[in-house]
Amino acid sequence: MNSAVLEIQNDEVEECGFIARYNQVINAYNKYADEDEPQMEVIVGNPFVYKISEYLSKPFYLLGWVLVLVLIPLLNICCFGCILLYLIYLRRENKKHLRNLERVNDPFDHFYFMPEMCEQIGKHHATLNL
Repeated sequence: MNSAVLEIQNDEVEECGFIARYNQVINAYNKYADEDEPQMEVIVGNPFVYKISEYLSKPFYLLGWVLVLVLIPLLNICCFGCILLYLIYLRRENKKHLRNLERVNDPFDHFYFMPEMCEQIGKHHATLNL
C-alpha cells in the first residue's frame, strides 16, 4: 500500500460520529491501495443505530439499561405476587359471603322500600325503629 496522509474534516466527523470516521478511513484505504489489494466497503449510517450506539458507549447509560433489564423481571414478580395476594383475599372473602348466604337466604326480607319517605326526610336511605 502506498503511504498516504489521512485528512479528516473535523466538522463532518463531529456531525456524523464514528461511522463517518470509519468511512473516511475506508475511503482513504481504497483510494491509496494498490491494485492487487482488495477494496473495502463503507458502512451506510443509520441515525437510529447511531443514537443507540452512542448511548450504549457511555458507562452511565449502559448501567441504566442493565438496571432496567434486571429490574423488569423483579417488577413482574412483584406484580404477580400482588395479583396472587388479591386472589387469595377475594377467595377468603367469597367464603364468608357463601356462609352468609347459607345462614340467611334473603337479608332484605325485613326491609321496606319507601323512596317517598326518604325524599321527605332528605336521605338516600334511613333506618327507622318501629
